[in-house]
Amino acid sequence: MVALLCARRHAKLVRSLTLLAVAEQPAVTWHAHYYVQRHLLPYSQTRLLAQMAGSLFRPGCPCPAPRLVQALQRDLEQAPLLHSACHLESLPQGGVALPLMVCGAEDDAVVHPAALQAWSRWLKLGDRPCCFPRAAIFPLYPSGSARPQNPQLLEVSKHTRGPNAVRWRRCSSRIAAL
Repeated sequence: MVALLCARRHAKLVRSLTLLAVAEQPAVTWHAHYYVQRHLLPYSQTRLLAQMAGSLFRPGCPCPAPRLVQALQRDLEQAPLLHSACHLESLPQGGVALPLMVCGAEDDAVVHPAALQAWSRWLKLGDRPCCFPRAAIFPLYPSGSARPQNPQLLEVSKHTRGPNAVRWRRCSSRIAAL
């Protein structure tokens, strides 16, 4: 989501954009999903975050569950979105002028295939939608393995390294400061 906002605002710094599990409404993040569940279910924050960690990270995650819950709790408090139990934020919908690849998964717990399909109205000639059968927060290398788990995502990840990755970090820090 931050990369999308950055690409819209600083298009001259970005050659292409690959979005992984970003809905057409960019504010539909795991945070929004958490607050909807918080409103509907009578669970404590810790229990709900533990359930979220299980659905987001799946078995095989290299981190123990309590550390994931702590990381989600920190992200919930520090994320640049203004979601809360009383209000879910929305952001401008739409694509970008540069080449775009939108990736998602059929079994994603937050961004369902229908939410990814909605991107079709914003895609230009040359843009690519991509839907994988399984979602994975750690898609490239399973724990303790030196072999790629998903070669398609490894190919996608080649475009997020190098000098452009440094630019993304600078750009995303500017967005966070806004």
